Amino acid sequence: MGDMPRVEDRCPPRDHTLYRQLWELGDDTANSVAELKCRIVNSGGNILWYLEGVTSDLPKPDLLHTMQIGMLKHLLGWLQDFLKQHKRLKLFNNIWLSVPAYLDMRKPKCAYEEDSQ
Repeated sequence: MGDMPRVEDRCPPRDHTLYRQLWELGDDTANSVAELKCRIVNSGGNILWYLEGVTSDLPKPDLLHTMQIGMLKHLLGWLQDFLKQHKRLKLFNNIWLSVPAYLDMRKPKCAYEEDSQ
């Protein structure tokens, strides 16, 4: 996976209270906008700056899980198109319906995809 980054190479923790204060002063001084840019923060307002607590502690979706769902949906769509093109969807559905139950996975009760041809 690689070496851990050095402490001086890491980004400093985000201070959303400071960002909100600098943004609110933005119309009064050009220094506040420059300070936001120096901290690599968009000079537009952000609703998260007004939340109580630490925003990095907010629940976040598991990115790997989200990517796997998207990739699986894409691959299964590709598989359906492939099976339809080669006229094997009916055979696939027969095999799909013959899969027995295993542990906590139930036996399929209906065809994976109805052949629309």
